[in-house]
Amino acid sequence: MAAHAARKVILRSSDPVVRFAIEGIELQLPFSHQLPFYVRAYPDYGTNVGRLASVVADAIPSATAIDIGANVGDTAAVIRASSKMPILCIEGNQEFLPMLRANASAIGDVEIAECYVADRAGEIPGRLEVGGGTARIVPDATGTVRATTLDAICARHPRFAGAALVKIDTDGFDCRILRAHLALWRETRPVLFFEYDPSLWPAQEQDEGFGVFADLEGCGYTRGLIWDNFGEYLCSVSLSDARALEEVHELAARRDGRFVDIAAFPACHEALADTLRRTELAHFRRAPERIAR
Repeated sequence: MAAHAARKVILRSSDPVVRFAIEGIELQLPFSHQLPFYVRAYPDYGTNVGRLASVVADAIPSATAIDIGANVGDTAAVIRASSKMPILCIEGNQEFLPMLRANASAIGDVEIAECYVADRAGEIPGRLEVGGGTARIVPDATGTVRATTLDAICARHPRFAGAALVKIDTDGFDCRILRAHLALWRETRPVLFFEYDPSLWPAQEQDEGFGVFADLEGCGYTRGLIWDNFGEYLCSVSLSDARALEEVHELAARRDGRFVDIAAFPACHEALADTLRRTELAHFRRAPERIAR
């Protein structure tokens, strides 16, 4: 309690840079960042993307990865600890970028695109909301945020144009980004790892958000693996099974303080989905006490 009170006092006047190790890689992050608390409370927090990256890299030696909403590079560090694949980190927040640049040097083989990704290029309505080590664009008719598309970013970073793994964590924009780039997914067929949190969607976008599953199926995606947001593996589903997907949606929408992360696999990588499913089941069988509660 005393440490918590002292932290609040410090944050009233400043937000100094601190260091925290992820998978053996020391990162810089703001003192206000919640990552250290999540990692200590939930040992599997964020580790699933590392096991996913390992499966992808083992099957595709030339694989590259894109991290949309890279924050300070914590996901990139997890990917690096599990694979040697080059990583394109995309982040537009000016508070996180200095730390991301420093952390990229520690992670290695990282390129940075300093911008926001949205469903279209140009000025989009909204404002930035920053706190607790996260940043997101929230609706605001009086403000705008400049963003671009993933296609335009890949044109400037060509070695990532056919990335095998794309991670998206943009606190509410994930499904909009997915649906805006369907032609790209249809062409390049990456494994997609994204946050699915209906609590962050405007009311008018609830049906559109759920519609992302049908859209991905239309692009050739067939399987989804599901985790809760603290890293506990839940299940795998067929993207043609509307009833199962409705249950996933309700689970994400109703659990207090929890949502789900989803890895979507195209038909050409169904074998990777099977491999990762076995990996996740084995992981939690070996250490059931690690499951988040």
